[in-house]
Amino acid sequence: MRQRRRFWLRMAYALALLATVVFGLRAAWYAWELAERAEKPVAGWMTPRYILAVYEVDPQALAAILQIDPDKDPRESVARLAASVGLSTDAVLRDITALIAASRDAP
Repeated sequence: MRQRRRFWLRMAYALALLATVVFGLRAAWYAWELAERAEKPVAGWMTPRYILAVYEVDPQALAAILQIDPDKDPRESVARLAASVGLSTDAVLRDITALIAASRDAP
């Protein structure tokens, strides 16, 4: 009886150790991916929320570029938002890229 209990305790410990390693590696991978995302250029598929999270720009300035309400959280892509107000996606992406560059240069 005692041997069987030890076996299950060892299995539970090994499983907990394995879970710790797996989740630790996933957290490290996510942190690395998030840092790498900030180096990639802005694309039309990105949403305003994504841009705010990755590039850390001023929400008011981004809302002004996209011509949306600053308090609204649209779940549409930049390309769709630009098209809905009659703007060129390329022009909006250039403005957002300039905003990102300005925010990185600001102290």
